[in-house]
Amino acid sequence: MFCLAAHRVVCLISHSEIKRAFDLFLSCVTIALVALTFASLCGRYHWLCDLVANLRVQWFVGILIWIALCWASQRGRLSKQLLCLALLLLVHLPGLVPAWTDGRAGVDTDIETAGDAIGSLRIVTTNVLTSNLRHDEIIAELKQIDPDVLVVIELSTDLSERLRTEFGDSHPHQMLLPEDAGNFGIGMLSRYPLGKPEAFEVAGGPVAVQAEVGGYRVIGVHTYPPMGASGFGYRREQLRFLADFVGEDLKMAERTIVVGDLNVTPWSPHFVDFVEAAQLRRTGLGLNVAPTWFVRPTFLMGLTLDHILIGKGLHCTEFAVGRDCGSDHRSVSATISLTAESKQ
Repeated sequence: MFCLAAHRVVCLISHSEIKRAFDLFLSCVTIALVALTFASLCGRYHWLCDLVANLRVQWFVGILIWIALCWASQRGRLSKQLLCLALLLLVHLPGLVPAWTDGRAGVDTDIETAGDAIGSLRIVTTNVLTSNLRHDEIIAELKQIDPDVLVVIELSTDLSERLRTEFGDSHPHQMLLPEDAGNFGIGMLSRYPLGKPEAFEVAGGPVAVQAEVGGYRVIGVHTYPPMGASGFGYRREQLRFLADFVGEDLKMAERTIVVGDLNVTPWSPHFVDFVEAAQLRRTGLGLNVAPTWFVRPTFLMGLTLDHILIGKGLHCTEFAVGRDCGSDHRSVSATISLTAESKQ
């Protein structure tokens, strides 16, 4: 009898200690989520905080999962911990507003365009990764998408020559600036003539390209990754420069399309500042949180770094993220149309 009673006491103590340790673990993770959430609000000021802000979708999903675990561990009882986690969701929500896009709204494709303008423009941007040798797959995907304009990021010399040949007949208007030493080669290939083609440095950084295509102004760009204080500062200056550059041509500002790898997600305050200053908005059809760059090929291991951004005189009627072709990025394609007001 004594041994049985002692065993029960030991079991009760062991169960109590395990529960106490588990509750402590839940509390520690909750405190960490609180700290990371408020760090994300300081993304304008420090590169580490900006990295945290770029992971806002992951934090939101993680908090939802943690709420479920805490709810289960507390057997459905409301607690201060659960209220704190719910508050964190509310803190993250404003940062996720750019996830909503207004594709198709206000598009009038029956209105004729004048002069050299075209009715709509199908465009694709793809960061192919300089060291990626799966050129056949890259070319096959681009031909399947069949865009009017291609903007290729991290363009190598070998791939540049392949593209020049493969798309010589369908896209004879080309501006190719390959680079093998770094990851900042870039190229633009078009079905239609490139008006006022220009290659320019973005705030003293990598070369970007721009041209007018059928009444649209297309800018292709690749900014620095914000790793470390210096990279963070360079990318911030590049985004500011780009916003000013977009606004310089008042005639074409509303018909501007900025595409490429901006190395910033829509959840970063720097992205929000950029699109507000440049009067641009994201493309997509409703909710758009699709990653375009992956550490591992799963949703929570990806970030939305590649963008097609449009002026207020344009609308998106089709949008897609491509497949794995050997790069850590995926292509992004969209069909862009003029709004009725912009066509007049």
